[in-house]
Amino acid sequence: KGQNPDIRDVGRDLKADYVIEGSIRPLGERLRVTVQVIDAVSGAHMWAHSYDRPLTDFFAIQDDVTMGIAAAVGDAVFKEEYSAIAQSRTDNLSAWALVSQAEMAFSYEITGGENGIAKARQAVALDPGYALAHAVLGRALALNSGYYHDAELAREAETHARLAADLDADDPKVNAYLAFTLLTTGQPVEALPYAERLPKISPSYAEGLAYYADILTHNGRSEEALPYFDKAIRLAPNAPQVPWFLWLQGEAHIHHGDFAQAETSLLAAVRLSRNPHSTLLRLLAGTELQLGKTGKARATLQRSIVSGDRSLADDVALFGRLFADGGGEHYQTMWADLIALAGELR
Repeated sequence: KGQNPDIRDVGRDLKADYVIEGSIRPLGERLRVTVQVIDAVSGAHMWAHSYDRPLTDFFAIQDDVTMGIAAAVGDAVFKEEYSAIAQSRTDNLSAWALVSQAEMAFSYEITGGENGIAKARQAVALDPGYALAHAVLGRALALNSGYYHDAELAREAETHARLAADLDADDPKVNAYLAFTLLTTGQPVEALPYAERLPKISPSYAEGLAYYADILTHNGRSEEALPYFDKAIRLAPNAPQVPWFLWLQGEAHIHHGDFAQAETSLLAAVRLSRNPHSTLLRLLAGTELQLGKTGKARATLQRSIVSGDRSLADDVALFGRLFADGGGEHYQTMWADLIALAGELR
């Protein structure tokens, strides 16, 4: 926004073959949308269109734009993926906007944020049949329930996430959020069948691939998870969720004992995070400790104590609940060494 980059540079930066440019302008009760598809290699304009419609036609315009882009690019796979991700719909524009805001709240705050929960609740109230609203609410509640070990929140989270799946079983986000809700409420095995659907129904959905990878990790299959983390980051290199993807990738490396790679992923997550979470810092400290970097580990652990409201014991208990194998031998060794180091800091 407010810039005029060379589209060929944009294509190279994003490793994209095509770039979409456009604008949205509300004009009273009407909406004006302009959009064009540009070949990122040659800079040639492949397709352009303008829409001037009543605001109530918002979703119809969205469909027209997407299918226009698909036709311009000429990719049948794109059309198939759009058909999959366009399942969960609402006619209530306010509910749609609230869900979008709730999702953005999660992108920047791993607990889902009280603000995100409130917006998702409002969306559900406005349209109780909107599957994605229930799914987003379920995920946000689940994250808070796991973080604070709140059984009542966990039950409410699962209720909303499963209702979303009942309303729309084929929406990739609904499947992703249900899988993640089950994982985060301590049910990694039950989460796996829903996560396994994601690469099949929407192979370019970066967040869904990251969730699938994380759920593989929590079912003791961390080495299988790594290519999905790589693809998620490659598909969405500038997304606000990338620090989260890197954090989860680091957890996978810890699970099978590759602490050098874990350190690389976790350091990147810390650097990209606006306010690194105390749990992320503890994982990095534990990784540094396993690599023999005791001085760095001590400093990182001290930083985690200053930045967080959770204890190390809270994190140890949380990871024990979320892994089907309790975290495995490498996590158990790391936690034991980290607890000993924490004792020295007292």
